[in-house]
Amino acid sequence: GLTKQRRYVTDHRAAFAENRLPLSERLALLTALRYDYLDMHVRNYGAVSASSPARFERRWEPLSGRVGLTYALTPAATLYAQYSTAADLPAGSLAAATYANVGQFDLSKGEQWELGSKFDFWQGRGAATVALYQIVRKDFAVRDSSNPNLTVQAGQQTSRGFELSGRLQLTAKLLAEGNYAYVDAQYDTFNEAVNGVSVSRKGNAPVNVPSQVANLWLSYVFTSAWAAGVDARSVGAVYADNANTLKAPGYTLFGAFVRYRVDEHISVTGRVRNLTDQVYAKQAYGQQYYMGPPRTLEVAMDMRF
Repeated sequence: GLTKQRRYVTDHRAAFAENRLPLSERLALLTALRYDYLDMHVRNYGAVSASSPARFERRWEPLSGRVGLTYALTPAATLYAQYSTAADLPAGSLAAATYANVGQFDLSKGEQWELGSKFDFWQGRGAATVALYQIVRKDFAVRDSSNPNLTVQAGQQTSRGFELSGRLQLTAKLLAEGNYAYVDAQYDTFNEAVNGVSVSRKGNAPVNVPSQVANLWLSYVFTSAWAAGVDARSVGAVYADNANTLKAPGYTLFGAFVRYRVDEHISVTGRVRNLTDQVYAKQAYGQQYYMGPPRTLEVAMDMRF
């Protein structure tokens, strides 16, 4: 039967502030600051040991921020650059962390650089965004390079990529939207225990990170009350292990929707996800896959007051 293993009580609060300061008619400085309060109490109902105490508590109060510049080339085109920082658990999630994951560690840190442009075209009927970025995550939990039985806070991962997104009003009734993302992610410092030996995975790709993802949406407005659309999502193959010896195949999913607007406050939408009932792996861990949902029908009512 079912047995109780742990009980988690978490408290997460946050406060943030943002500011836009015009430096000239075209140039503006953007700044933001965020304070987080993370408190976690864990009660262990299983076997008690030094690495799994009966209870423990951790509290973190990270401060992160963002600074950027925007420059208006024209009324329809803007360039931007920004730098931001973040904090995260060294391993696991806040609602499922163990003492071994977070009991003696500080939060991992992240930083991101991004350059991009946003612009309109075709007399405002189209809009697009182009972005280049680099994300570095530091100090997450990995195996000690000299002792595989110990976990140390020394991992580092770098992701570099670009993103394209846009929309185009093809006709007064037909709208096309889409995006494409490419990322080259790899471990800079990462060790795992293999048969009692610490093995470096430096240069390998992280698990469940596709290098390419693309989405496309087409929607058509028949009347003021009726609209319908189709969509497609393509996700590239991912590695299922840190050694990069096992792969889960990529997949493409299709969907469709019909929406009826009852009045200015109420609309009803019927949506089919995974239209072709594709069998696919949503996440992969070694030789085990978590399968994605089959064909699904949803009906939703949206009410606005």
